[in-house]
Amino acid sequence: MNTSRTTTDAGGFSRRDFFKGGVLAAVAMGGASLAGSPAAQAFATTPNNASTSANASAYAPGIDSDPYFAAPAPITDIAETQDVDVLVIGAGAAGVPCACAAAQNGAKVAVLQKSPRVYSHGIIFAGFNAPTIVEEQGTSYTDDEIKALKAEFLELNGFGTDTALLNKFFDECGEAIDWQIKTGNELGLQHTFFGPKADKVAWPMQATDLNMAFAKHFEDAYDVTFHYSTPALQLVTDESGAVTGAIGQRKDGSFVQINASKGTVIATGGYGGNAELVARWLPSAVSFTNGCFPEDNTGDGALMAIWAGADIAPLRSKKIDIRYYTDSPLRTDIEKQPFLLVNDQGHRVMKEDASEMESNGALCKEPSESGTYYNIFDADYGAWLTSIGQEKAILSDDDIADYQDKVRPCLYRADSLADLAKTIGVDAAALQATVDRNNELAAQGYDADYYKEPENLYTIGTAPYYAMVRQYTIGGTLGALKVNDECQVIGRKTGEPIEGLYCVGNDMGGLQTGQDYVWHDYGMTLGSGTTFGYMVGRDLARAETL
Repeated sequence: MNTSRTTTDAGGFSRRDFFKGGVLAAVAMGGASLAGSPAAQAFATTPNNASTSANASAYAPGIDSDPYFAAPAPITDIAETQDVDVLVIGAGAAGVPCACAAAQNGAKVAVLQKSPRVYSHGIIFAGFNAPTIVEEQGTSYTDDEIKALKAEFLELNGFGTDTALLNKFFDECGEAIDWQIKTGNELGLQHTFFGPKADKVAWPMQATDLNMAFAKHFEDAYDVTFHYSTPALQLVTDESGAVTGAIGQRKDGSFVQINASKGTVIATGGYGGNAELVARWLPSAVSFTNGCFPEDNTGDGALMAIWAGADIAPLRSKKIDIRYYTDSPLRTDIEKQPFLLVNDQGHRVMKEDASEMESNGALCKEPSESGTYYNIFDADYGAWLTSIGQEKAILSDDDIADYQDKVRPCLYRADSLADLAKTIGVDAAALQATVDRNNELAAQGYDADYYKEPENLYTIGTAPYYAMVRQYTIGGTLGALKVNDECQVIGRKTGEPIEGLYCVGNDMGGLQTGQDYVWHDYGMTLGSGTTFGYMVGRDLARAETL
């Protein structure tokens, strides 16, 4: 192994300099202000709808010609150096399984985590033909059924998926989710099976809590250390360009270099909190505020890899989430109902009974400037909901009063459409025209504009009128770095894997390439994050050193 190491460097930049052409902001990590530090300069946390230099065109400049992607000068004032077998950057739904699997297979592991704890979200994982599921349910998928699932996944992702990665997911997910189920059960955590053949696993807790339990157990039982509130700032490379570790910054501002003899794995969870990257890579989403959890998902891993020569995936995806933002995000039965939906111009934008995947693309065609939309309905909405079997969504008088009595109300009521338009700041004539058109379509029983199902059309014309606020946010960004089916990051100049560098989770490109990530059937992104994280950790632990 070549032990001569340097940090990635494009030359000419002071570590304290700002990048040229970027929206930059100081960020606080783990309670310590890092204003002026490399982390603050590299990973901006401005709102997604901030003005940026990349907004002018939907076609971002190439990485090598865009000053935003220029690498900072190498960090040299290292306070401490540590040596491990495997380094994982990010402790989320992919990073935690990666670290735990590597440690369980005999590796010495370190994890650099920007946040003060493990972070993830969601509850659903997919494990097709996982032995525990097959044993408990007494059924499994045939080869032909697996082939059909792969074809469906490819179609749902607009035929942009790297089929080698898709094949690898199906080859590995059974073992990975079986490991998760058995380990979770050993820790006293109970799972639930559901799905056509009970192939999905739902844990009665958020993935954050699940992975926190895993992280604590494995840190106690194996040779793995989680360095919380210690963001990775730069990768370390040798003369050949191989990645041999990374440099992190502790809460006290000092730098620690962790050398990894077998591999460094990026699992930093996306870039929804970085306005510059959203503008360059997902220009259709710049109007939506960041709803990623945690909010400091700012593309750290992708940027560090790019500085080390990585290529980016050609097709990227995002998840657009609905929130009724008031004092806190509400998620209720009524949010799922197909009421007339208008943007901040008073225009209808989509078929309101679309799936979340379908609505993602529709919302981006004529977005509200702030990501705020309005469901419009009238006094007769309860009878209509009952007619379509959704009476459970009818709001009680107490619900209505509560929704209106928030610091940020999520429901408005008025005696006329004109007054309602004035209240929510929408052009009255535009809203009236939209409602008139809705009523015309409802009367004829056919939605010629967006093809909503006939039973979901209803006439709006009985006072009082209501507007329920829908705040759409970027709930996740998927696919930044180009990888092969072993999750090795590909170099943009060579087209070959960068030795020692891997990527799993939402940073990994090539799998999810549609308008939105594929929904429950494939475990959303938790199934693939756990699968590839587990696979890479297991394989690195068993591999030879670099």
